[in-house]
Amino acid sequence: MVREGWPIDPSDFVGDVVLDEVCPPGIDVARYLNYHEDPGGLSLAQAREANAGVQQVPVPLPDA
Repeated sequence: MVREGWPIDPSDFVGDVVLDEVCPPGIDVARYLNYHEDPGGLSLAQAREANAGVQQVPVPLPDA
């Protein structure tokens, strides 16, 4: 589930984001307008569960 809306840049001065705040239970990804590393750019915060799901896909795929 994608978080609705665009929260204010939740990152600290080094770009770290508290995932439990940005992606609460039931939310897999959140978009936000970046003010630090890339002012005006769009960033995507992914919940840990979303990353874990992707990390379980073998690369290259067996049938490739």
